[in-house]
Amino acid sequence: FEKADELLDQQIEKLRQGDFSDAFFQGAKTSLQKDFEKQLEVNESRALMMMSAYTANTSWPNYLNNFKQIKHFTKGVQ
Repeated sequence: FEKADELLDQQIEKLRQGDFSDAFFQGAKTSLQKDFEKQLEVNESRALMMMSAYTANTSWPNYLNNFKQIKHFTKGVQ
């Protein structure tokens, strides 16, 4: 169990440092966008999103815009 925990920590650190391919990053962004769009097509999911926006005190257009910004994400390292 400790070995698995150590391996997981190493992989998380690689992600934090941006140690992954551009293709992986672009694929992850595309997947996030597609998943979000699919959720909007299901009434129950869309209602839950609206509830999340409301409880976060965010307007629905701003909530939607936040997810549309995914395409502008870059692989920046802090």
